[in-house]
Amino acid sequence: NLNNYDILKLLGKGAFGMAYLVKDKRDQKNYVLKQTRIPPDNPIIEKYAKQEGIIYQKLEHPSVVKYHDSFIHDKKIYIVIEYANKGDFENVLKIAKQSQKYLDEDQIWYIFIQLVHAIGYVHQNKIIHRDIKGANIFLDDQTGQLRIKLGDFGCSRQLSQTLELAGTLTGTLLYSAPEIKKRSYNNMVDIWALGCILHEMCCLEPPFTRTKFRSLDMAIAKGEHAKIPEKYSSDLQMIIDGMLNLIPNQRLSARQILDLPCVQTKIRTLSGDLSLKFLNIQIEDQQIFEEPLDIPKLPPNLEFYLNALFNDGSPQLSAIKSIRQNLTEKFEINKFKELYQIVRSQVQNGNMDPHEAIALLGKDVAYFYAIHQLIQAEMQINEMQQ
Repeated sequence: NLNNYDILKLLGKGAFGMAYLVKDKRDQKNYVLKQTRIPPDNPIIEKYAKQEGIIYQKLEHPSVVKYHDSFIHDKKIYIVIEYANKGDFENVLKIAKQSQKYLDEDQIWYIFIQLVHAIGYVHQNKIIHRDIKGANIFLDDQTGQLRIKLGDFGCSRQLSQTLELAGTLTGTLLYSAPEIKKRSYNNMVDIWALGCILHEMCCLEPPFTRTKFRSLDMAIAKGEHAKIPEKYSSDLQMIIDGMLNLIPNQRLSARQILDLPCVQTKIRTLSGDLSLKFLNIQIEDQQIFEEPLDIPKLPPNLEFYLNALFNDGSPQLSAIKSIRQNLTEKFEINKFKELYQIVRSQVQNGNMDPHEAIALLGKDVAYFYAIHQLIQAEMQINEMQQ
């Protein structure tokens, strides 16, 4: 229970929870304690929190954050997980970009191969991470060697519409695969995200960057990305291109990447370190499709118009008009748009976690997604007219 832990410091907070650095009195080791408050009228928050604990318990891999404990106390869910003492990879990339100091290729391979093996293991256990980015890749050197730890499984098994909405709210669609917009996808979305991470390690910026939101969305849909600097090997470029294939089932899987001769050569070198011997363990390919949570669905006619909204890559004015009419029947649309902008602002300012924001909306989350699609289409129309 909670009395087994001494709280050392606050690591972060959101609308429904806190994360603390704690010391377990029983083994005197440091851990991260994630606390989630369960609102009495919002079961979605409880589902998200409980599913993350269940996922951590299923996974046992050297490059995945380890589960330690979980319990419910005073209407709060607590999950205790491994603490990585060197922060996250997003900060590493940020510092490298500020100093314009490119990562060594050996360092890139060292990080990338551990991540591929971890993601392959996660997929082998029939789990899609769905939110792979630098902020969810952690670093630890408590064993004397720098180790990579994939963490934060709070987004796993969400509806695709909530995943895209979460990315939109944070403004970080930079790692989102193009098929997420179609709300039908499999674990290849994680491979796409890892391809974006590998590109960012080489170029110090993600492969898809545009100043205007809709331009970014279209760049991702077309798969347009710059080549990595010539200082890096063609093997890295070949792997990036294979992971950022627009056709999901033609992307390199984790197993296929690990079986590449150039990667096998690197593994043989790395596995001389006893703590990296696990890289020799074969990963089995799995194709996993999403298992949606019970989030209310939109009326069929509104769903039809949303699916038709970007039929040929450009917004359809007739679909925009029909979506407006459908939403106006249920909401005062301008006030609902205002709510969208307020919530998005709260998330971008760090005052609210995107998935907490989605859960907070409860039964209206699907309509919130529809508003986001409508605003997105209207933004593109305005850009085209400028």
